[in-house]
Amino acid sequence: MTAVLVAVLMSVVLLVSAAFAVDLGQQRVVRRDMQAVADVVAMDVAWQLDGRTLKTLMTNGVISDAVNASLARNRDSFGADADVTWKVGKVDAAGDFVAFSQPADDAESPSAVRVLAHSSTKFSFGGMTGRSKGDATRSAVTSVEKGACFTVGTYAARIRLGDGTILGPLVKALGTDVGLNVLDAQGLAAADIKLLDLVNTGLIAGGFDDFVDASVSLGTFYLAMAQVLQNQGGHAAQVALLQKLATVAAKDIIVNVADIVGLDTTSSAALDATVNVFDLVSTAAFVANGSNAILVPNLNVNVVGLSTLTGSVKIGQKPIQYCGRAKSVETKGHSNQVEVNLRGNLANLDLGLVSISAPITLTLKLTPADVSLDDVRCLTDKKILDFVTTSGLVSLEVTVGDPANRNNLSVKALLGLVKLVDGYIRLYSTPAPAATETKSATVDLENYDGSAPVEFGTDSLGVPYLNQDTHLNVLGILPVGGLLGAVVTPLLSLVVNPLVAALDNVLLTPLLKALGINVAGAEVYAKKKADCGIPQLVG
Repeated sequence: MTAVLVAVLMSVVLLVSAAFAVDLGQQRVVRRDMQAVADVVAMDVAWQLDGRTLKTLMTNGVISDAVNASLARNRDSFGADADVTWKVGKVDAAGDFVAFSQPADDAESPSAVRVLAHSSTKFSFGGMTGRSKGDATRSAVTSVEKGACFTVGTYAARIRLGDGTILGPLVKALGTDVGLNVLDAQGLAAADIKLLDLVNTGLIAGGFDDFVDASVSLGTFYLAMAQVLQNQGGHAAQVALLQKLATVAAKDIIVNVADIVGLDTTSSAALDATVNVFDLVSTAAFVANGSNAILVPNLNVNVVGLSTLTGSVKIGQKPIQYCGRAKSVETKGHSNQVEVNLRGNLANLDLGLVSISAPITLTLKLTPADVSLDDVRCLTDKKILDFVTTSGLVSLEVTVGDPANRNNLSVKALLGLVKLVDGYIRLYSTPAPAATETKSATVDLENYDGSAPVEFGTDSLGVPYLNQDTHLNVLGILPVGGLLGAVVTPLLSLVVNPLVAALDNVLLTPLLKALGINVAGAEVYAKKKADCGIPQLVG
């Protein structure tokens, strides 16, 4: 008899436990479904938060329509139909949602939405557990961010204008077997591709985040570009050119994608980024080339007494295109770092009281300017991108003579018969403090290619003040002070100042402009695509 009672009691206990398990399992499914509904509705509503004011959104019923449309697409939840409530507002600095209310906040533009999704399920064993149903309420908060893409300098802009100055350096970087002419380059400069399409070619294993951090061979990178261009119906000539580049360029060299494009992968702007094919080819080639030294032989600079001037320009290649959120530390562009080295000779240059013969070297360094995307404003017919730029520093050093061989400098008097001085003179600038500027690029009616670039800086080197560091041995009886004045002052006025001034016209302007480099600042272009309502789940 005892065994029967135990069996009956155990059956009751097991039955009640099973009832609890079944009903709680159903409630858990409802909770999961309500979280999914809250997330989806919050994301759908966030697309409507595009800068319009609270009053406009509420008057036109925009949010209600978006909620109803989203629910209509997502009715397959377990339990009773979802009951959804919502509030729009903003996310404060502490990460908390702050709801807007009418009429106090009518003039504000909501940048976040909070959605509550509620449902219930009937318990199958309510008679045994004492509960007839189980409720589930879940919430989601989505905020919208502002994001955009931009380039700091561009090779393609010059090529489209017919300026082929870049082709020499580019062919050298790609390899001498590349038969690239202006028409070929203009064809590539007229084509754009989406970065996401590059990922979908199987260029790397993984998704978009993996692509940004990937290292690929230069040849494989060009082949992937050719495949994307072909898939989107690009001209056969440009596809064939990219395929040729993949086979004859230094295809085994490995390049990092992050050295070619700068992307904030937490922003949807990066996913929608469109890049110019010619800019992509050029940047990848210069990154692969490594040294990026461009020789400039036999410069024709008209400076008194200066002969056989040769030089080189070294470009520290930076990524050209950047995409990401406004005010993000990851959405900061940089102009290219530039170093100019010139060498020549002074041959018996008459300085008045004396004459001088010596080698002369000049080193000019331009450190990169930093460009930050500060804000994006979306109006009815235009988008305005606000940029903040800190200008790069310019340093200049001129050495007259040779520190390794002091006899290479000779100052003579009495028609060159008496040698008075040997040694060397070092003249150097003190960089001015970096200047910060704020300017805006305007894109009318989504016409990114037609929008004018934003010019930062002076775009002119000027002639900076030069400090003097003299290392001269006086061989005669003239006072040191008087002799130095007779040498240094004429050198500055007759040679150094004219030489620095000539750099703008003879070397820096034609060469660096062709490379999309602003001499003392930055040239910034708005690129596809700027947006004020990119949703992101934050709670």
